[in-house]
Parts: sequence; C-alpha cells; structure tokens
Amino acid sequence: MGRGMDSEIRDFHTIVDQFLLQLDALKNTLPKLMVVSNGLLKRQVDKFTNTLEKYGTLEEGSENKYKIDLRHITKVIRAERSVENARIANDLIPRSFIITLVAQYDAYLGDLIKAILLSRPELQRNSERSITLSELGNFSSIDDARVYLVSKEIESLLRNSHSDQFEWMEKKFNVPLRKGLDSWPRFIELTERRNLFVHCNGKISEQYLAVCERHGAELYKTDKIGASLEVTPDYVSQAYSCLYEIGVKLSQVLWRKLFPDQLEDADRSLINITYELLVAEEYSLAKELLFFATKTIKNHANEVNKLILTINLAIALKFSENDKACEQLLSSRDWSAFDSRFKLAVAVLRNDFDRAAQIMESIGPNGEISEREYDEWPLFKEFRKTDTFVEAYQKVFGKHFSERFEEMSIGHQ
Repeated sequence: MGRGMDSEIRDFHTIVDQFLLQLDALKNTLPKLMVVSNGLLKRQVDKFTNTLEKYGTLEEGSENKYKIDLRHITKVIRAERSVENARIANDLIPRSFIITLVAQYDAYLGDLIKAILLSRPELQRNSERSITLSELGNFSSIDDARVYLVSKEIESLLRNSHSDQFEWMEKKFNVPLRKGLDSWPRFIELTERRNLFVHCNGKISEQYLAVCERHGAELYKTDKIGASLEVTPDYVSQAYSCLYEIGVKLSQVLWRKLFPDQLEDADRSLINITYELLVAEEYSLAKELLFFATKTIKNHANEVNKLILTINLAIALKFSENDKACEQLLSSRDWSAFDSRFKLAVAVLRNDFDRAAQIMESIGPNGEISEREYDEWPLFKEFRKTDTFVEAYQKVFGKHFSERFEEMSIGHQ
C-alpha cells in the first residue's frame, strides 16, 4: 500500500529520496557498463590473437608461444597493451562504483545531520565550535553564522571513521543506533574496503583486518596483508543493499526521535520507500526494512499506518516464497474490524481469490481502491493473472482488464 507525501516535509524527505535514487542509479548502471567493458576486452583479446597469428609463428611444440619478426614487434606490443588496458578497466570500474556508493552515503549523512542541526539549534549549544569576533563580522546574520558552524561540525565529523561517526550521533542525539543492526559488520567492511581502494590500490592492510575483526566483520581465511580485494557483482549488490538499509534506518530512527511531531511524515516516507521496493521486486531488502518498520519501530502515527506496513511485509514474505511466515503474520491480527482494503489484501495473500473478487465488487469503482491500484499494487501480481480477477474487474469497471492498456496508450500519444 502506498501513501502520499505532504509538501511540509519535503526538505527532510528529499534528502532520503535523493540518496536512494543515487543508489538505484549506480546499481542499475554498473551491469550495463560491465557489458560494454567485457565486450571491449573480448574485442581486444581477439585483436591481439589475430595480430599474433598474422605476424608471428607458433613455436614448435608450444600452444601459445610465438616467434615475432622484429619488424612487427611494435604492433604486437601495442595489441597486448590494449588487452591489458581493457583488463585493468574491468577491475577498476566495479571498484569505482564501491568508492562512489560510499561517497554518496557520506554526502547523505552530511545532509541529514545538517538538516537536523539547523532544525534543532539547541543541539548545538554544547558544541565546541566557536567563531571569533572578527569572523562574526563576515556574516550578515546570526543564522548565517549558525550555518557556518554547522558546516564546520559536519566537515569534522565526516573526516572521522564511519564507526566514530555513529558513536558521535549516538552521543549527540542520545539514541542507540547500532543495537540490533545486523548489517553493521558488513557496513564497516564495506567502508574499510572503500578506504583500501582509495589509498592502497585495494591491497589488504593491517588496519583493515584489525577494524573488521573489531566490529565482527566476516573475513575469509585467504584474506591476508598485501592480498588484493576484488569486487564481484554479488559484492556490489550487497553493498547497495547495506547502504540502502542503513541509510533508511538511520533517517527513520533520528526522524522519530528528534521530531516526534512528524510521525505521520516519517510513516509515509517509510511506506512509500518499501512500496517501491515491492514494485521493483527487491523482496529481501523490503523484508529487512519492513521487519524494522513493524517490529523495531514502536511509535507510529496511527494504527492504520502500521497495518499498511504489516500488509507490505506480508507481500514481501509471500513473494519470497515464504507462505508460512506470511500466514503467521496475517493470523496475528484480527482484520475483521478494518476497512475493505485490508480485507481484500488478506484474501489475496491467502489465495482466497473468490473471496477477493467478492470484496472487489463490494468496493466498487469509486471505493477505497482505485483502478490504477488494481493495475500497479504488487499485492495483485498473481491475482491479476486469473480469470477470477478479470471477471471481477469487468463487473466493477465495466470493461475488460486488457482495455486499460489501450487507454494508457491513447493518453500518451
């Protein structure tokens, strides 16, 4: 289920939304770049092979050693160098994505803290940052001076290690941030790996091993000082999920702790984020955030918002092929007292499609669920494929379900 966003919280919401869009953009771009890079490497290897065969003679008894005429040695060397360049690019592109992912998180953290400190100036009263009288003359207002001090505070914070940053936030805002955060070791390993790529050409250092061990990060037995770290597609996917999860959880905990009058806004943000994950079929990440939303978070604006999050969790469980957990979650509530949206959702999740069709007809064309929601809501992913759904849709809207595509096409001409 999705909810709208109020303009009054756009500033805070935009920080989170921009960060998640950046993560999505990077995640979706890397596979395309790697296809191009792999294609270039293959072409360079083929070119090098052809150059060897054209200008060289295979040594007797060897499968890959060639004698090259000195007149053509430069051509062979250049072809070989092109292969090496393409291989290096294949290694560097995934590394650069890890560096950029962490850089976007750092920028996000800075924006988040800045928004908090500027909205809650009393949190800066005990700050050690100060402005001299001569510096004060450079500002046109007290507010400008405050922005300057906050910016300096954030610059100093971002120069610290990522674990120190969390410690600073926990003390500054008097809230535990790492308790029960199972992804913390992965987060530390990721940020330390980023440091290796930036400063050590990806070679494992003593500091990397020590920091990872101190925070419980899993290390392979082959990891040793001087070994080179690689970035596989699976690792990039895990890095994306880790930063996405921690970024959302961090914003939600701080939002609810420091701005208790904005619980409705925080709920709506979390509902929309997890809804979009369901649309994208990112079920593992959706489950992680929805368990957090329904089990860890205790303060919601109202019961309806928590129920929406609960239904979204049930959807994530069902489409993760965990019907048993889905049913256990549904059975933990009495849904009879709630409106038709929830009754329909429960019926669909239990595969009671006949009952779901009856509820669709009772809701009608202008009820709690719109025509667009029947088309887009991930809840109906499998139900939409059935004759039962198509017949109920025909009764409710007076047209065949397939006709909506014709209307959408006409509307976009």
